[in-house]
Amino acid sequence: MLGNMKHIQLLALVIAVSTAMADDPVATLRNELVGLNVAAPEADAERDIAQDQIACFSINGFAKYFPGVPEKDRKYCEAREKNFRGTSDVVLTKEHEDLTSQAIKYAGRYNAYGLRHRR
Repeated sequence: MLGNMKHIQLLALVIAVSTAMADDPVATLRNELVGLNVAAPEADAERDIAQDQIACFSINGFAKYFPGVPEKDRKYCEAREKNFRGTSDVVLTKEHEDLTSQAIKYAGRYNAYGLRHRR
């Protein structure tokens, strides 16, 4: 019984953190960028191509879009989409603006490289 209580408490904590992240686009976007090579998105794309895990990053705005992706490749990217959650055309703070700018630049460079070098 005590073990079940610990599992319930852990589950409650995970739900609380997830809810907080969903309610805070800045924290969500900050988390989305962790682990990405924002200085060299092409290196991430090259690694993903080699592992046959290439994606296309999308950005949220008035409508979702794929930076660096021409219209003719949109369907290809929709099938491999990774969305930068927390991006928006509504900027909440200076940090949100900076993070959104990083996400757009990363997505544009990663997507363009991935499309040029796809198999």
